[in-house]
Amino acid sequence: ISFDSKQELVKGAAKGKKWCLLANAFDKTLLRNKLAMDLGKDLGGVATPLEHYADLYINGKLMGTYLISEPAENGRSGIDYDENSDDELLFELEAERDESADGVVYHTTGLGVRFATEDFEASNTSKYNNWVNTLTTFENALKQTSSDKVFDYIDVDSFVDMYIVNELFKTVDFGYSSVKFYTKKDANGTPIIHAGSLWDFDLSSGNSSQAECQTTD
Repeated sequence: ISFDSKQELVKGAAKGKKWCLLANAFDKTLLRNKLAMDLGKDLGGVATPLEHYADLYINGKLMGTYLISEPAENGRSGIDYDENSDDELLFELEAERDESADGVVYHTTGLGVRFATEDFEASNTSKYNNWVNTLTTFENALKQTSSDKVFDYIDVDSFVDMYIVNELFKTVDFGYSSVKFYTKKDANGTPIIHAGSLWDFDLSSGNSSQAECQTTD
């Protein structure tokens, strides 16, 4: 939902025009998204939206119980980067979405992982090339398994906390969709990849037809 001016709908959250109403349509308990975000907040290392329950009424008619959530965008959910920089942006792992989607720019890495971003126009070749270079540099360091070089290009705490939450919740989407990241330059001007914000946990914690997501071993 969008307001004409910035609003503080959730106590303690940054004011914003845009807010998300999550129906948790696949989760009969309505608990999984909220519990995952609460765990992320407690861990403290990964960007995590503040969420609160709300009963939604439209014209006096109760439409159901929803979660009011901060959106996963710059300046919200603990995400903070310079949008005017050619090296800083928000992107996500996206293995399935149709590449014809308006305003979405895609890149598939050398390891075959596809990412998507809406943070710039496809015609912005400078920002695209810098994004590709950041991902390539990270992957090249990742391949050097005898080296710790990969830690020079990621915010380690955010990656660890994101993994902990998704592993404990056995998230179905983790590994192919709705897995968000952003880049922010460090003091030396090197683009660092941050994991987060956390997102989309309705298909988790055994709430799945996939056998590997139904067990705890």
